[in-house]
Amino acid sequence: MAQALIHDPDILILDEPTSGLDPLQIKEIRDLIKSLAGHKTIIFSTHILQEVSPVTDRVVVINEGRIIADGRIHDLAREAMGVNRLFTRLRHDAAEVENALQEMSESQEVIRLDGGTEAATRFEVRGAFDKDLAGAVSRLARERSWELLELHESRFSLEETFIALTRQSQTGRKGVA
Repeated sequence: MAQALIHDPDILILDEPTSGLDPLQIKEIRDLIKSLAGHKTIIFSTHILQEVSPVTDRVVVINEGRIIADGRIHDLAREAMGVNRLFTRLRHDAAEVENALQEMSESQEVIRLDGGTEAATRFEVRGAFDKDLAGAVSRLARERSWELLELHESRFSLEETFIALTRQSQTGRKGVA
């Protein structure tokens, strides 16, 4: 990398720059990339998707030699997945909670993540990005006097987004993969 930087190029192309490095070296390379990003155009090629988010929020996804997506990670997740998601754990009868979550106008899909116990049951709730899932679940729990033990939104990872985008490019459809 030093040889490439010595000539102060306007464009820097990095192919798997963190491959084979230890964690400290990876951090140093990430810091270097971020420091150069304000002054140079950097093209960062990698198959290790965990390496992307720490250095940028804009990606170009290439599949079978074609650009299939270009944009900010969050926007690509919205486009690829079509839904937002949150995780919740409620203390009440699991079947009753599941039915009530499914009946909410804000939810499109409800997935029970564990078998449920007398203590609580955990669910993943998916719905449109423009819907307030957290508010809806919170109101439901309050209205029904259920104990709400967990409630947090969780963005789809770049890996999940990449898989959905590449599957969609192969089948020509959109939606949760």
